[in-house]
Order: sequence, then C-alpha cells, then structure tokens
Amino acid sequence: AEFADTFGMTWTGIKRALGRVGALLCCLLGITTGAQSGENRLTRALELIDTTPAGHLLLSRAQSFWHAQNLEQLSHHFEWGEVSRTDAILTRTYDPKTGQEVRERTVTIVLKKDQGFWELVLDLSHELTHAPQRPAWDPYDPALTPGKYVVTAIEGIGGEVEAVATECQIALEISASAKRLASGYTSSLLSGASWE
Repeated sequence: AEFADTFGMTWTGIKRALGRVGALLCCLLGITTGAQSGENRLTRALELIDTTPAGHLLLSRAQSFWHAQNLEQLSHHFEWGEVSRTDAILTRTYDPKTGQEVRERTVTIVLKKDQGFWELVLDLSHELTHAPQRPAWDPYDPALTPGKYVVTAIEGIGGEVEAVATECQIALEISASAKRLASGYTSSLLSGASWE
C-alpha cells in the first residue's frame, strides 16, 4: 500500500512531520505518497540530486547552459517518453547575402515516464552529464569518420564514460548521505532523544 493511503498523509505532511531529512529518506526508500504527477517526481528527483556535491555541480552546469535561474526553470527542458535520452538538434542556417553560417543547438532531455523514482534520479544524473557539453564532433565535418564518432561519443567530454561515472558518483553520495542520516536517527532514538 502507498504511504499516504496507509497513514493518511500527503507529501507536504510527511515533509512537515519528518523534515527535509525524513523526506529524503522516504525518497531513498521508495516511499511514495499516492499518485504523483510527472512534474512532482521530476522536481523531487532534481531536489535530491541537488543535495549531493556532484549533483549540485551538475545542476549548476545545466542551469548555466539553459540560462535557468532555478530548478523549476530547468525542469522546462525535460520531456517524458518511452526511453531516456538526450536529444540535440543542430540547425545550420546560411545567409547567401553575407556568406555567414549560423549554427544553433537545441537540447532536450527525454525521460522514461514509467520508471521508479531511483531510476529517474540516476537517468537524470546520466542525461544531465550529456546535455550541457559542447558537441565533441561536428556532423558536417567531412573528416568525421565512424571511428572518430564512436570514440568521441564514448570517451569524449560528456560522453558515455563520463555520464556513467557521474551517475555512479551521485548514487554513492546519496547512499552515503542516507547512511549518515539513518545512523543519526538510530542513535537519537536509542538514546531517547527526539527527532527535532
């Protein structure tokens, strides 16, 4: 049964009762509060990522890239889909009068809609590693070979190796934080102290 159904509490009620630390533990344990909108899940995932040093840096880069002032504005660059991926569209415009070529790159992160909260956090961490990086290759470059493309996409800045490493780093930091928080609560409860 869902937490809210069992205890009759809303997500806001849980946050008030347990504080941010308790809400973090609920997120980590996969305790939900009934039906959650996609935007709600996304906001919670971004907030959780932001609690870690690596995640805070990752989100700062993304906010700078998209000129977003906060996490809410950043969330406008995400869509829900069947699989998680980063879509980058490069538009090349040529002005025959001036001979100038202008290139624009539009990046959107698509997130798998029917996944658990923890998977969403990890997918976000992974895709946010790709999105703000400058393209490591130019699709219009005649010297671009399939081999160069594959090596760059895997080993380049913002490539798959870096994305997996960042995803793992954030997971480790969240895990370590949860252990410290749980340990503190356990110690407090065993010593008779209150949670406040």
